[in-house]
Amino acid sequence: ANPPTGGIPFAERNFLEQAAEQTATLAVSKPSMRGSTLTADVTVTNLTGHRFPSGVGFRRAFIDFVVRDAATNAIVFESGRTNSIGAITDMQGTVLPSEYNGSTGPNGHSFQPHFWTGNPITSDGQVQIFEELLKDADGNFTTSFIRQDCHFKDNRLLPLGWRKDGPDLKKFYGEPLKETWADGTGDDPHYQDPLGANGQAVVRYSIALPARVSNVTVTAQLYYQAIPPYFLRQRFEQAPNGTGTQRLYFVTSTLDT
Repeated sequence: ANPPTGGIPFAERNFLEQAAEQTATLAVSKPSMRGSTLTADVTVTNLTGHRFPSGVGFRRAFIDFVVRDAATNAIVFESGRTNSIGAITDMQGTVLPSEYNGSTGPNGHSFQPHFWTGNPITSDGQVQIFEELLKDADGNFTTSFIRQDCHFKDNRLLPLGWRKDGPDLKKFYGEPLKETWADGTGDDPHYQDPLGANGQAVVRYSIALPARVSNVTVTAQLYYQAIPPYFLRQRFEQAPNGTGTQRLYFVTSTLDT
């Protein structure tokens, strides 16, 4: 069939092409084995001209890392599994506590830290999420534009060419552009000079495999969410009876993508 030249189908094709070819790439290293522990690194490279994801702070991207038994194709480990509403779960389908981030419930202070070669993922309850997490003046996580007080975590992928000092400091009153600095990334060299200029993140997985598994295949995918489920939970908890919240609930419940 001829490709669309206009209208919504054309816009959809452009969006899919941009997401597939101009957003980010993933590369998985050859896994190594020490005893029953598999270790593999996933390198994510930012192809955009800005931090990814960008825009409003609740957008996020995360890695779905899967290890399969090569003989049976059965999944023996997965970090980043999701359910039907896009909430991240463990391998048993239980929604992770970090998916209740900002809730008034018991897991409202839960979050996923930044993972890298010095802080590897070792369980299915851990997942690498590239995101910006903000807190209000009371120390609670928030996605409200009017309650934001401080950055808690910002491990979004840096853009190619990033430098800690940024452009010519003389043009910025001798001050570096600190708003472009990462938060909560520890000693990860890919968020500092000079590796930060590569626009990459390297995430290490160190997984204890079942004794019966000796030959595996490893895959990784990067998923993007414009509206994570925890954002909706915050809206529904904070203004459950508001007209705008009811409209948002209807739209997100019936939207068929």
